[in-house]
Amino acid sequence: MEMRRPSCSNSLPRSEAQIRLCPEKLDETSSNDVQRLPPVDGGFQAWMFLAACVMIEALIWGFAFAFGVFQKYYHAHEPFQDSNMVAVIGTCATGISYLSCPLVIAAMILLPQWGRWFSSFGLIIMCLSLALGSFSSNITHLVLSQGVGFGIGGCIAYSPSILYMDEWFVHRRGLAFGITWAGSGVSGIIFPIGLEKLLNRFGFETTLRVISVVVFLLAAPFIYFHKPRLPVRKTVDYQRLNFRFLMTRIFCIYQLGNIIEALGFFLPGIYLPTYARSIGATDFLSSLTVTLLNLASVFGSVTMGHLADRYHAITCITISTVGSTLAVFFLWGFASSLPTLFVFSIAYGLFAGCYSATWAGITHEVRRVDPSADATMIFSVIAFGRGIGNVVSGPLKINPRAMRFNIVSLLLAGVTATSAATTTSASSAASTCSPSASDAKVLQFALGVSNFIGNFYNSTVNSTFGDSNNATIKAYQKILFGLEKGNTLSSAAIEKVGAKAPGFSKPECDYKVPEVTSTQSWAQWAYRFEDTVTGAFIGLAGYTESPEVAFLMARLAAEHSAHSSLIGSRVNSTYFAQNSTSLVAAYGPAQILSTRNQTGSLGEYLGGCLTAPTSPCGPLRIGPLAATPSPTGMATSAAKKI
Repeated sequence: MEMRRPSCSNSLPRSEAQIRLCPEKLDETSSNDVQRLPPVDGGFQAWMFLAACVMIEALIWGFAFAFGVFQKYYHAHEPFQDSNMVAVIGTCATGISYLSCPLVIAAMILLPQWGRWFSSFGLIIMCLSLALGSFSSNITHLVLSQGVGFGIGGCIAYSPSILYMDEWFVHRRGLAFGITWAGSGVSGIIFPIGLEKLLNRFGFETTLRVISVVVFLLAAPFIYFHKPRLPVRKTVDYQRLNFRFLMTRIFCIYQLGNIIEALGFFLPGIYLPTYARSIGATDFLSSLTVTLLNLASVFGSVTMGHLADRYHAITCITISTVGSTLAVFFLWGFASSLPTLFVFSIAYGLFAGCYSATWAGITHEVRRVDPSADATMIFSVIAFGRGIGNVVSGPLKINPRAMRFNIVSLLLAGVTATSAATTTSASSAASTCSPSASDAKVLQFALGVSNFIGNFYNSTVNSTFGDSNNATIKAYQKILFGLEKGNTLSSAAIEKVGAKAPGFSKPECDYKVPEVTSTQSWAQWAYRFEDTVTGAFIGLAGYTESPEVAFLMARLAAEHSAHSSLIGSRVNSTYFAQNSTSLVAAYGPAQILSTRNQTGSLGEYLGGCLTAPTSPCGPLRIGPLAATPSPTGMATSAAKKI
């Protein structure tokens, strides 16, 4: 039987049904409506966004982490010499930046039209706070200006780095954050030495004024690139303000470890210059201890960011906390000379300085348990936890026993992280039908295919449909956003099941996206890809012995089959050709990896990141109605379409 679509007469109302079934309506947009989005994970604009993140990171946190130089100066000069509140200035500058992060991120989500300008607002607040601080006549003025004001401005200016990083970097997200956090390490080499010279020569008034001008002049040229990749939404996406992940056990354990780690993290950076002076170091050499710590954190952050993209968060946290603890105990604990103290600065910077780079991995693990959670909100709440640890550790900064507490907190952070790993493992082992190690490759293959179709939507939907003034096309774009969201949940489901399979890891793919020149061109590519992905998931179901994995493949195949039918109504005049079967096609993994320019092949677009899994029953031959093992081993690469 031939099933034809209804007439597309202009006299009909533009209902959702008509939008679905009238492909010619998509061609009412002109070529001027097609404006391609910049690529992710690379390209000039992505790298310039990352450069802006690095510069803002360097200026905000490089200055804040160099407060030990100011603390030494304030303790030695009037009118702050006798105050025991000096350490509160640094605590406020860093603590408030962390604590206000969820509020600022939520404000950017609620005010999407203003998000582009948050960097500018924050930069102005920071610079004004430092300039006003130069007129301080007592310690309270400094706490409010150099501490509170700078902290609030810094958080507002920095938050776009967190909110928009997911838009610019997908597969290299951990590395991008690692490079960003290395920025404070680079500036941490310059700030201590520069501040030392300025304070000794001109005093704190001139120093704060000079720094306010320098921060503005260095940051202003990069503000333009500190922007979102995707077009600004006209409506508020309230679903992103989902805090149910706060109640999950795994997040609570990770956050507890994060807070405990923060209790001791900031102490060495504050104490090193003062301790160096106590064992006979000059002003320059005492500042050099902080410089070496920050220099080492550059390499630590970049390396840990790279590791966070490839290994479990627990592995990364363990490396950071154990290395930091050993450095504090064996190096600083026995440091009675400057060379040993310099070695400690390097070791502590290398291991402790990279801890924030594990947050990308923590976010990933939490979203495995709760796929509906927004990665940016998870990230901001983790930053809030570090702020709690920083503020609570404030009294310890005037306590001579603080170094002992530093050791204990870092040890507890490692133990807590291990508890999170135990929680994850226990939940994975709870199901008797959980995937085994042999399923890791099947799930990795499935995730690579799912991420490909998601990358195609993410790279083309907005640029193809977003600028059109045609009401029908705009309505169709909303439908496609639904498909895109569904595909995101599919990838999250694969990752969640993959977490139970030993040896599973996310594939590192450099996807190729075909050129899309019109809405009809987009529909043709989307139909072909959705049809191919449907067949890929059906084929993968024959490569697993786990009911859980087979069930997931069936659900994914059904989802993409529905997507294919929806989009296919814009490409073909019928759903089913006359005298044809309505069976959905199936493709073996080897067929999917082939580079033939036809439906059923994605090898040209996957970038060589996947390898075909092996069927537990030998090579699988996909026949007209069923799949059967082939002992000859000749059928896998010649899998046939049903």
